[in-house]
This record gives sequence, C-alpha cells and structure tokens, in this order.
Amino acid sequence: MWATVIAILIPSMLFGWLHSSNADATTLSVLNTMVFGTLFGAAYVLTGELALPLGLHFAWNFAQAFGFGRSGDVPRLGAFLVVEEADPQTRLWTGWPYTVEGGLLGTATFVLGLVLVVAWVRYRRGSVGVDPSLPQPPSAG
Repeated sequence: MWATVIAILIPSMLFGWLHSSNADATTLSVLNTMVFGTLFGAAYVLTGELALPLGLHFAWNFAQAFGFGRSGDVPRLGAFLVVEEADPQTRLWTGWPYTVEGGLLGTATFVLGLVLVVAWVRYRRGSVGVDPSLPQPPSAG
C-alpha cells in the first residue's frame, strides 16, 4: 500500500514543480497542481485505466481555455463565461491571473473530483482499492 501512495505522491510533486515556472504561478497554484496530480494518480490506480485521468486533464484544460478564456499554455482563446478579474480580493478564490488552479475554487474542485472518483469506484466495484489488474507485489508464502 505504501508503495502505491509513494508512486502517486512523487509524480504529483513533480507535476506541481514542473508547473511552478508558469507565468503568475503561486504557492497555492503549485500545491493545487500537486493535488490535481494526486487526483490523476488515484484515478489510474483505482480504475487501472488511463482513460479517466487523461479525460479529467482534457476536460479541465477545455473548461479553462474555452469556458473561462484562461489557460496556462494559450492566452485568451475566447470564452463563453465572463469572470471578473479586477477585484484583488477575489483572486484567492478565482486564482487569477494564473488560472483556476491558482485559487481556492481549484482546490475545492480537485478535492471534489477525488471524492467523486472514489465514490464512482465504490459504486462500480463495491469497494475501494488498487485495481486488481495492476501489478501486485509477490505474496509472502
């Protein structure tokens, strides 16, 4: 079990660190990106498939780029939602000028995503644990 936890946390920390050089990155944005990486890792470990973490990443980037008109990679693609950026007091929540990952709404979204992935796995399998299709350590027999 600890090997699985470490296998999720180390890449998650690397994922956050690699995003720390993005324009307008903050401590909260890096921590949120680490939490997002943990969500990706947990989604893979619990389902045994890459489709869920890849889909989550694609959906997140799509929502930020075309929903909010923000993306860490491509500036101002156009948006179907309008978000007020001028109020500095809202930036703790919205993460602007970084992206939603830089604010507390991002934190809440990622934690909710993790809870929903765990709930979905429990609903589908009846229990939550490492997917049986993933390699297991040899039994001590």
